[in-house]
Amino acid sequence: MALSKWYNQVKIKIITGKKGSGKTTYLKSLRNSYDGIITICDSRERREYSFLLIERDKKISCCYFDKKMIFNSENFKIVNKYLQTIKSRDIIIDEIGWLELENKGLSSSLNYLLNRNIENLVLTMRFDSYKELIEKYHIKDYELIIL
Repeated sequence: MALSKWYNQVKIKIITGKKGSGKTTYLKSLRNSYDGIITICDSRERREYSFLLIERDKKISCCYFDKKMIFNSENFKIVNKYLQTIKSRDIIIDEIGWLELENKGLSSSLNYLLNRNIENLVLTMRFDSYKELIEKYHIKDYELIIL
């Protein structure tokens, strides 16, 4: 993957921690200043999750648990398109993880945004996978916040 000349100008902040450490809660405090997506839990007992599209204040289902985690691939396409059409230069992507390690999920948007002239990119990643993700996506200059 060739990185654009803008890559080094992107200010990347990586928020990491274990499940339940407050990553998404931290992002919610930034909501008024950023665009992008925040992953929200619709039901803990049924393990249903949605993406909240910040600018549109709209929820889109992303996954649920039924003996294994089931991902809604059509909604991931919608969310990827949304992320790649954002005009804001301050963007959040919540919950980059194992799907993106497998070039699935939000990987196309992450690649796109890392090569775009944006000012601030805030990413959340689980503590057990953030090093692999940083290496896979060639993220060199970043601020790491461990919760």
